[in-house]
Amino acid sequence: YTYRVVVSGACTPAATSNGAAFTVNTAPAITAQPSASAICAGANTTFSVTATSATGYQWQENTGSGYSNISNGGVYSGATTATLTLTGATSGMSGYTYRVVVSGACTPAATSNGAALTVNTAPAITAQPVNRIVSEGANTTFSVTTTGATGYQWQMDAGGGYSNISNGGIYSGATTATLTLTGVTAGMNGYLYRVVATGTCTPAATSASGSLSISTLPVELVHFASKAISGGVETTWKTVSERNSSHFELLHSDDGIVFKQVASVDALGDSQTGKHYSFLHKQPANGTNYYQLLQFDKDGAKKDYGIKTVSFSTISNADVSVFPNPATHTVTVNFPAKTYTKVEVVDLLGKLVIERKINATDTEEKIDLDRLPRGTYTVILSTGNDSVV
Repeated sequence: YTYRVVVSGACTPAATSNGAAFTVNTAPAITAQPSASAICAGANTTFSVTATSATGYQWQENTGSGYSNISNGGVYSGATTATLTLTGATSGMSGYTYRVVVSGACTPAATSNGAALTVNTAPAITAQPVNRIVSEGANTTFSVTTTGATGYQWQMDAGGGYSNISNGGIYSGATTATLTLTGVTAGMNGYLYRVVATGTCTPAATSASGSLSISTLPVELVHFASKAISGGVETTWKTVSERNSSHFELLHSDDGIVFKQVASVDALGDSQTGKHYSFLHKQPANGTNYYQLLQFDKDGAKKDYGIKTVSFSTISNADVSVFPNPATHTVTVNFPAKTYTKVEVVDLLGKLVIERKINATDTEEKIDLDRLPRGTYTVILSTGNDSVV
């Protein structure tokens, strides 16, 4: 609006003043807030506002301990304009927030919302895949540790250059940080594996190579046999060298079809001299028994050394009595004199829990059961050559 005055007097004409403008100012207001920005390290970006009734701007940054004014210099320019420019932002600035204080002819000043800066970095490999030495049939993995990675692609070189791996067959995790190989074969010996890690920023990072070496099962076995002896069936086996060997498992069957484990025996692990192993199965079946020997290495691979067959029979037990049966505290075993040399009590797992020698003149043996847990047990009387159960 403009205003003037007309002045009249006794004489004419009247006098008219010049017009005077009347301006009503308002406090500054922000109509468009600054937006968050995500860039790669070394790139440029801007933060901007739109405001009304603004006569001045002051950009501020918060590096983690509160906002402070920005001055032009370094990576900053336009610190007192509507647009703040960052040139060559560093990764250390990721997480900083920016706002602007807008001043005008009237108070109060207007302060914008804060806008975050995210500075992404190109992917980097911080832990490389390592070489693997495993036995044929074993499982293994190749892994990397990275920063700034959002995607992975494992590659294999079988001798003709690297190519991408797809999940399937022995491979899984082909697009993750860990590639898993399940059931490696001897033909894969010497294969190389690496990963290409990609991220929000370029360039992608390619790892060093990890090699795969396949070893044969690390045990040289020169003897494996089973035979019936007094008290059961003894199985023996002998190695002349062992490398990376975990344990042996002995399986038993009374029909040659269904096998159950009766023993697990720790192996030497690593030895150039080998060892003689033995296990006494105290509860073989009356008749034909089958024993299968398996060897496991520390990588989980196993070797089957076949099946041994042995016949086992007990002598007549018509002259032996055990009472009471079932028993609570004490059980008495009656037998002819000058017949047996030893009495044993074993649990259902074949574990020996009681063993006593029998004198030639003895015809009875009383066995205290108070220290045994409640369960089912087998009494075995042994002579020099046979057993009665």
